[in-house]
Parts: sequence; C-alpha cells; structure tokens
Amino acid sequence: MKKKNGGAELPRKSNSETKSGQKSKRAKARGPVQRDSKEVMAELVAKLTERLGSKPVPANATEVKPQGALAPNRDRLTVGVDLGDQWSNYCILGLEGETLAEGQLRTTQQDVTEFFQALSTARVIIEVGTHSAWVREVVVGCGHEVLVANPRLMDGTRRRKRKNDRVDANNLARVGRIDPQSLFPIEHRSTEVRQDLVVLRARDALVAVRTQLIKVREWLSRIDKDSKDARNKRIFDMWLSCHTDADIAGAVDLSEEGVRKITQQMAELPEVGKPPASHLSDFEIPLYNVWKQQEKTAGAGHFGNSEVRWVDNLLYLYTRPFDIVVDPFGGGGSTIDVCKKRYRRYWVGDRKPVPERAHQIREHDLTAGLPGLPRWQDVKLVYLDPPYWKQAEGQYSEDPTDLANMSLEEFNKALAGIFNGFAKKLSPGAVIAL
Repeated sequence: MKKKNGGAELPRKSNSETKSGQKSKRAKARGPVQRDSKEVMAELVAKLTERLGSKPVPANATEVKPQGALAPNRDRLTVGVDLGDQWSNYCILGLEGETLAEGQLRTTQQDVTEFFQALSTARVIIEVGTHSAWVREVVVGCGHEVLVANPRLMDGTRRRKRKNDRVDANNLARVGRIDPQSLFPIEHRSTEVRQDLVVLRARDALVAVRTQLIKVREWLSRIDKDSKDARNKRIFDMWLSCHTDADIAGAVDLSEEGVRKITQQMAELPEVGKPPASHLSDFEIPLYNVWKQQEKTAGAGHFGNSEVRWVDNLLYLYTRPFDIVVDPFGGGGSTIDVCKKRYRRYWVGDRKPVPERAHQIREHDLTAGLPGLPRWQDVKLVYLDPPYWKQAEGQYSEDPTDLANMSLEEFNKALAGIFNGFAKKLSPGAVIAL
C-alpha cells in the first residue's frame, strides 16, 4: 500500500490485475467478430443513412465510369476490401476520410451482392487475385466504381512483412481515396474472354498430359521390348545349346508352348546371320581332305582344346544351319564358339569342364553312357577328340577310370563302346568325326 495526501492509502494494482487488464485490452483490440452479413448490412445501412442521408442503390444500377485519369475520391464513399477464400474484410471511409465501418462478409456472390446493393455509390478497391474478377463484376453491377489494385507494384505491400486482413482493407481504402494511381490498377478481361482462356488452357494442359502419356507409353514400350529381346536371346542361346523346352520354360518363366512358338520362329536365319551360317564370311574352303596346322589358332590354349579351323571345316562339309553337333570331349569350348558363329546347335560336354566355361560345357562322363539328347534324329555330326591314352596321362585327373589313365586294353574297349553307341543312335547320313 502507498500513502498519499496526508496518509490516505491507495490500493496498488497487483500483477495479476495488470495482466488481466492487458489481456482484456488485447481482446478488445482484436479484429471484428464474424457476424451474419444481413445483420451487419442492416446496422451499416442505418449508420450510413444517418450520416449521409443517402438512399441505397438499386440492384439494376448502371456502372459509374470515371471520367479521364483517376482522381482522388472526395464526393463518394470509399470501400477497401481484402478478399479471402471464405471471408473478406472491408473498411468504409466517409467523405472526409473518416472510418465509418469495418467488418467481414462471406466471399460468396449472394453476400457480396447484398452488401453492395445496400451501399451508397462508392469507389471500391480490391486486390487482384483468385476472386477479384467475379467480385468486380458483381460490384460494378451494383453501380459502384471498382479499382483492382496490383499488389506487386505497390510499395506499401512489399514493405509490410506480416499480413493483417483488416489493416489491408483499411490501407486499400485510404490509398484508393487519395492516390488511386499508386494502386497501379489493372483491367480484368471480360467473362467471355476468360472463359475462352479457360478452354484454351485446358486444351493446353490436355495436350501436355497427352504428350507426357505418349512419352511414358514409348518408354514402357521400349522397356517391354528390351525385356522381350533379352528373354528371346536367352531362349535362343539355350535352344542353340540343345536344352529341352522344359528347361528353357523354367529359366525364362514361360510356358513350354510359348517356348515352342518362339523357337519355331527362330528356326529361320536372320539376314545378318546368313553369310556366316553359309560359310560365306571369315572362312577358307578346304581344298584337300588332309588338314595340317603348324600352330594352333590364337586362344586355343587348353591342353585338350580342338583346333578351331578343323571344327569349322567339319561344319562346312557335313552340316547345315541349326543341325545339331555333339562334342562329348568339350575341352576348352572351341566347338561351342564355332557352332555359335555358324548357327549350329550344339551339345558339348566334358568329364571335367574348365571352370571359366562351366556354364556352357555340361559335366558328363562319356564312359558312364551317352548324353541324353531328346532328338537324336537332328544330330548330323558327332565330333570325337578323346585323350589319346598315355599322351594325356595325368593331364585331366588321377582317376583310373579316366580314358587317359586306363590300360591300353581298357582304353580300346571303352573307345569302341563309345563309337558303337553313337552309331546306333545316329540317323542315316550323320557323320562321326574322330
């Protein structure tokens, strides 16, 4: 407590009372409460009628057009409206620039029409935006002058960082009343032109979407084509190496019937494959039936690898494209290379395939039996290049059942059994080359 005027004590305001007072002031300083537009208009019309003695403008009034350049507005009301998607703030200034009313109205055609029909002739300022075109048409239809401000060119709008709809409406009204040129007002296109623009832009958007869809379709088509090409290449490679339809179908996730249809189409040589398949390129026709090579072809470094030129000569003499060639002593895989180059199907195996070509050379011990080919009638050439007994002893393995490690008697017997076995399997006209 404090003493004043001879001891009289005055109560000191507590912090809680001060804070509550500040809160009440802030509450009073808040913007206008959203009220029903009809109630607001009734109250507003009463105030304006009392101050100006004017009558409301009828709904069918004609547009009031400014004469010449824009001039200050001192003989009519000035209304600033900050448009929002649901609610819009307005500020009405009198003839002397005094604030007559501030409030909100719904941003609907009905509420805007009712509001401005009940208002005396005025200059109305709004900012360009989503709703400015149709709001301008409605307000002009109620007999008012409308200026559509360009906020990008207005200095005041750029400087203010925080947006306040009530303050914006007040600023628009005051600038539009005294200095309308600084609003940099714009003219909206007519309704017909805007509708035409909507159609054109919609067509533009549709064309752009259609273009993108076409690009996506082409991209997906290329992916699908690349995927099919990769699948078909794998089918062709497996078919060329004499895999069964069931093996191929399981590898490419396709039905056996689908595999058969594809392989039937592959039985025709492509144009690019005709010259090598017919030995018209990269080949010298043998003039004699005795072939002798001083040096092995480059790349034939494996101990048991056959000479590539001899295999190529055999294919030229005894086979046609897509005939089957059997080589049970695959060695380093030279028979595979020549057959793929000349478009011959092949079955190539070995007792112990070299690791780097184990995915192409089948692991098969010929002493245990002949390979299980599904179509022996399509085999036109069996190429046998076995290890010649002691010359290859220990070169492949230390297993005594290996042809190179057998006794001479066992070797001759095993080799004779192999020859007879193939001879029984082959169709007339097929050849065994040793």
